[in-house]
Amino acid sequence: MSTLTIFGCSHSNNGPSPTYADILEVDGFKVKNFAHPGRGNEYILAKLIQYLRIADIMPITDNDRQIIVQLTYADRLGEIWNDEWDNIGPFYTKSKTKNYYNLHYHDEEITQESQKKIREKVTEEYMREKYTNIQYCIYSLFKLHNIRNFHIMAAEHQLPERCFQLIPELKQNYVNAYVGMNPNPKYKINIIPADQNVDRIRFDRHMDIDQHTFLAKKLNKRIRSNTLSENTLKYLAEVEEFIANFPCIETREQYKRCIDEARLIKEKYLNNNKKPMKKLDPFIYE
Repeated sequence: MSTLTIFGCSHSNNGPSPTYADILEVDGFKVKNFAHPGRGNEYILAKLIQYLRIADIMPITDNDRQIIVQLTYADRLGEIWNDEWDNIGPFYTKSKTKNYYNLHYHDEEITQESQKKIREKVTEEYMREKYTNIQYCIYSLFKLHNIRNFHIMAAEHQLPERCFQLIPELKQNYVNAYVGMNPNPKYKINIIPADQNVDRIRFDRHMDIDQHTFLAKKLNKRIRSNTLSENTLKYLAEVEEFIANFPCIETREQYKRCIDEARLIKEKYLNNNKKPMKKLDPFIYE
C-alpha cells in the first residue's frame, strides 16, 4: 500500500470539504498530511527539511512512499515569531488600492507606513527569485536523499500575469492540474478561519469537491495507474450530499460540528474501518 506524505497549505488540508488527500486516503493510500492552512513556501520547505532530517535518524522503510509538495502562492511571506510560524500576505490583489488580504502581524494590523515599506521591499522580482530558490532547495533535497517518488503541485497566482514558472529540473515531477482559489465553487460554505474572530465569517473560495476529485484521480493514475474505487465514489456521493445541505454557519461551535460530521463520513468509508492516521509528534512538526 502506497504512503502519501504531503506538504502544502490549505489546498491540501482544509475544513469540512474533502481535499484530494482525504479522497486518496479513502481510496486506500496511507496518508501523512503535514499541510497547514495559510502557510507560505518557507514553512512548506522547513517542514520538508524537518521530515527528511528525522528520516535520516529513523530511516523510512516504506519503499512505496510517495511525497507530494504543494507549493503555495509566491507572495506569501512566512516567518517565525516567538517560536511559532506566522504569515504576511498575499501582497497583490485585483485592486491595487485595496489593503493586503489577510493583513495581520502577530495579531496586530499592519500600519499604512509599514505596508508601504514592505511593498517597496517585496517586489515582483524579489518574489520570483525567492520562489525559484525554494524550488531549487526542494530539488536539491530530493536529490541529496535519493528520493525519486515525489510530485510537485503549484498554486496558481491570483493574478494570471504574475504566475511564476517551475524550474526545468522539477517539470517531469509536476502534476499538471489547477490548484488555487475558486471564484465560483459548486457549493457555498461559510468558514471561520482559526486565526480570525467569529464576526469575520467569510465565504470559502477554496477548490470545490469536483476539483479535488479531478486532482485525486490524476494523482491516483500517476502513482498507481488506477481509477478511484467504488467505495471512494460512494464516499464522494455521500460527502457531497452533506456539503450540498451544509447549514449556514454562524458560530465556531457550528463550524467545528460540521468538520466533525464530515470526518465521521470519511471514517465510515476508510478501508478496513481504519481511522485516519494521526500526524506525527506535533512538537516536531508544528
